[in-house]
Amino acid sequence: MKYKYPNLLSGNKQELIISYLNDVSKLKTKIEKDNKVTRIGFYNVNMMHFLIENEKNIFKLCNDNKIDIINFIEYPFLNEFDELFNKKYEFNAEYYQYFNRFGLKCFSKDAITKYKTKNLDSPNSKEKRGLLHTTIGKYNIITTHLDVWDNTGKKRINEIEKLIRYIKKNDLENVILGGDFNEVNTSLFSKEHNQKLNDDFKKRLKVDYDMPSNIFTILKNNDFVNLFDCLDYEHPKFSCWSGKLVDYCFLYKPTWKGSLIDINLINCPYSDHGILMVDVI
Repeated sequence: MKYKYPNLLSGNKQELIISYLNDVSKLKTKIEKDNKVTRIGFYNVNMMHFLIENEKNIFKLCNDNKIDIINFIEYPFLNEFDELFNKKYEFNAEYYQYFNRFGLKCFSKDAITKYKTKNLDSPNSKEKRGLLHTTIGKYNIITTHLDVWDNTGKKRINEIEKLIRYIKKNDLENVILGGDFNEVNTSLFSKEHNQKLNDDFKKRLKVDYDMPSNIFTILKNNDFVNLFDCLDYEHPKFSCWSGKLVDYCFLYKPTWKGSLIDINLINCPYSDHGILMVDVI
């Protein structure tokens, strides 16, 4: 797949959302799938309510792309949504991020043999950033949604270090880590592109430091491989309404015994984020 840069990188939220919709409205929303592979999705669905109710469009997107395991972020815990996705997916697991209002939810066609949740944030925080760990077949799938409010990135560093310790402490094999990291991996981009992002960051927040990108160095130093680095074609340029690439997927190299086939990102107008899809055997 060929990925284009967003047309707008700075402006107010309304301007950026309008530009995002223009950027994604005509992009293809279906990637062909080999029946031999298992397709795993990660998708921040913005409560299924980005501008309009989108649960049926999101269900169709998952169905059209033959996603076997879908990991939702900002999933609203409502019976009507569960009933819709339970029509296609027999198994599910969840993590409550904001009381019982929304959080992380996994739906799977294959059996979830076990699952765990872990809070990565302060126990007193209303919106508890955490992880949802599901074991499906030979894969250990970790879905997370890191902090967005601390502009210094220090909270995200604390969260990712706890997440890494969890994986290592539990000796997990065939780890696939995905989700909304709320940070840009600047090593993927040119100096010119990063300068534009930094200029907007400093102007918008009235700070004198660059946009943080530390969690990716931490992950790399702990032998996590960014799957975008495994592509033999150009990586996506953005994955959300602000024109930034903040949604990622990693594998943990020391215990990896799986087979990675492909990774794709579809940006579409059903949420303010795109959907990541990883194909494995």
